Amino acid sequence: MREELIARNVARIVETPTVTPKEVRPLDGAEARILLKTALTHHREQQERERKSRARSGSRCRASRTG
Repeated sequence: MREELIARNVARIVETPTVTPKEVRPLDGAEARILLKTALTHHREQQERERKSRARSGSRCRASRTG
């Protein structure tokens, strides 16, 4: 609109929904421990999957060189 390339800004006529903000409550000690334990478990499982994937990839490379 500023450069007068369009006749009107149609975004101005859109009705936006009203959102009521929710109260943010910090985790208590027990909830924080559960979150950290879950995250650590997930991280260790992911590392194990990556380790196994690298081991399989390495064995395929060795097999293709010897075959």
